[in-house]
Amino acid sequence: MSTPTLERRTATPEGIAATAEGRQPETTDLNERFNQKISVCKIPENGGMIIDRDITVMDALEEIRGDRYAATVAKLRKLVFLHGKKSVVAKKVKNALPAFLPSGWIDGRVKNAMDEGRLHHSGLLQLDFDKLEDPAAIRDQVAQDPHVLAAWISPSGDGVKGLMVIQPAATEASHLAAFLTAEAYWKAEGLTLDSQCKNSNRLCFASHDPDLQFNNEAVQLATTPPPKAAKTSPSFKVGSKHTKREELTAQDVREMLAVIPSHPAYDEWLKIASAVWDALGEAEGTAALCEWSPEEHAGEYAQKYGGRLERVTAGTLVHIAREHGWKRERSKSTSSAGTRPASGDIPEDRIAFNPMDVFYDGPSGKYLVDAGDYFRTLGRKSPVVTGVIRHFKSLGCDEKEAKEAARNEIADAEIDRHVEWSGNLAGHRKGLMESVDGKPMLVLTSPAIPEPIPAPCPVILEIIRQAFPDDTQRNVFLGWLSGSYKAVRAAQHHPAPMLVLAGKMNAGKSLLALIAGYVMGGRTANPHAAWSGSMAWNDDLFGSELLLLDDSTGSTDIRSRMNFAASFKESIYAANVQLRKRHTTSMSARPVWRVMVCCNDNAESLLIVPPIGTDMADKIALLKVSKVTPPVDASNTEGQAMLRAMIQEELPAFAAILSRFQIPEELRDSRAGITAWRHPELAAALESTKQEYRLEELLETAIRSSYHLWPDLPATLKASEIEGRLLDMGSPVREQAKTLFGTWTAGCGTWLGRLADGGSEIVKRGGIDGHTKIGSYTVSRP
Repeated sequence: MSTPTLERRTATPEGIAATAEGRQPETTDLNERFNQKISVCKIPENGGMIIDRDITVMDALEEIRGDRYAATVAKLRKLVFLHGKKSVVAKKVKNALPAFLPSGWIDGRVKNAMDEGRLHHSGLLQLDFDKLEDPAAIRDQVAQDPHVLAAWISPSGDGVKGLMVIQPAATEASHLAAFLTAEAYWKAEGLTLDSQCKNSNRLCFASHDPDLQFNNEAVQLATTPPPKAAKTSPSFKVGSKHTKREELTAQDVREMLAVIPSHPAYDEWLKIASAVWDALGEAEGTAALCEWSPEEHAGEYAQKYGGRLERVTAGTLVHIAREHGWKRERSKSTSSAGTRPASGDIPEDRIAFNPMDVFYDGPSGKYLVDAGDYFRTLGRKSPVVTGVIRHFKSLGCDEKEAKEAARNEIADAEIDRHVEWSGNLAGHRKGLMESVDGKPMLVLTSPAIPEPIPAPCPVILEIIRQAFPDDTQRNVFLGWLSGSYKAVRAAQHHPAPMLVLAGKMNAGKSLLALIAGYVMGGRTANPHAAWSGSMAWNDDLFGSELLLLDDSTGSTDIRSRMNFAASFKESIYAANVQLRKRHTTSMSARPVWRVMVCCNDNAESLLIVPPIGTDMADKIALLKVSKVTPPVDASNTEGQAMLRAMIQEELPAFAAILSRFQIPEELRDSRAGITAWRHPELAAALESTKQEYRLEELLETAIRSSYHLWPDLPATLKASEIEGRLLDMGSPVREQAKTLFGTWTAGCGTWLGRLADGGSEIVKRGGIDGHTKIGSYTVSRP
């Protein structure tokens, strides 16, 4: 067999016609197979498949053999080695790869493409062999087969992918028949073909294998009816041991079918039917199936029995029934002979732990178990052992086997599912992920983001209309909130200005913050202590999407405000954030954050807002909140609960508005999405609170009232000398100056510099001392 260099070839008209008719072309090789068109799909984060483009088989193989996906595949294989194939972080990287559709190209949507005649079959069947000790050797073995067009190592690195030449299929049944022939064919060669290849729309993720093998002389595999294997007593596999399972009665099967919808998708229907036949045999099983889902035409089940899924056992039926709420009554006999329940039969109301759902937090020494909506934290090993033992006993293991399997699985979890950090991460979904520096992290819960459902939401919209009667402020608020919702929903941080809501007492600022918190996932935290420098740890912030300062929870101290501004810029506008947690090595991650400040609209209250200098001018938005009258009396606990319920009920409808909201052109910002718009009255009030202006007032008062301290004006003085005169025992502004300067030694010099640069009449910049390199200022009389 030759293995030539891939070259572009043009399919002959005769070859194309023969392929369309399902015949072998009148040529000595199948060069035209390389030119067959196939679709390339993308896998969105919310699932499903989207057709991205169409390419030829040859182009797909060239991309796999080249370096296009080398870096991504190398990263994936590393993650598989560290965390396993099923880890969330490995799946995320794998899903970022394009996925080929080897069996043809699709016109339109992927779902039901074959049944609706929109899948144009390529005459190729995907081969997929997993969990191989020596994938390279198996690749070369598969490539030597005369029916194989190409073979390469899978993206995960522990399997082999390939393309087998079959007769182009016109229906799902004919594709399935070809698969069953191929499955038996490879079984005889000692290889197990992945059963999912039976689907014509089975995707094949791109890989990287510079030693990809191919054969342009491959010949078509003749499809033959699959042999009917003799029925054997099925078993559940646990590790390398098999434990015989209890038999299911016809009544058991009928009760399970009763809870399963009677018209599932074709693949699911065939799987259920195969499981029923495995449990009861053809005659009795078909009778039960006809009661559950009557035949559309006479003899339908008899026809499908020949193409049943041999590898599907009765255990599949139990699993599907349990997913639909079926529970076996413990008092019931488990066989027609009335034998007692197996010792491993676990009551449905007792909690069991699937070992693959157990993780180990190394720094804390705690175990984390997936409990559905969250990860449950267990500080001791014994409950984990008990839960895993119950899991294996529910599969039919006896006590001894279950304990041995549990010990082995938990030992594996401490190594294979070890994480360096666990907790909530703002904007990120529950599951395993990597820190920026490549360390495994486990996110324990997901934000409760409302799904958008178009519908009226009069309560929320009326609250916003009352709070912001003018269009500009309302659009700024909706634009900021729309960007916040979209960022959290996409789990992608996007920088945005700090949004300051200022208004009279009880105007409704906290109500607006409540709505924003609900929209962003329902989790809020106060960042002031961590960002102002009074606390070293910031891990409590990492689990909240909305960082909120609400009414006097900040500080008016200038150093605190400046520290807060610096931390805000670093956390919201920088690429990554350093996570600092007690007794844990610091890690870098990217939480999805937005910052909101609620305060009264007087100058004193506005002092909790960071100083708006040149570095913060485009990072703080100021909105003036008008009085809001809620639709119910919220002055008591019952009214507040009722109002919250009304808002929560409208969240899906409001989310639909935010998901399609477009920021007006005049309010857009190229970096942050929404501009840092500031209400003129609030901007003026905040401007008046600047510390340099307060210093200028004190200087004017001191100079006019204490001539004996300022007899030499105009005079060129250092900042320390000016501060000393203001704090002199005879200074009329001594107490006010002490309050202004506090313990910040650099305050006076900083504010003198701002006054001089801002054009002050009484303070100008002087020279710089050549010896000390300290600047000076010229002070004049007002």
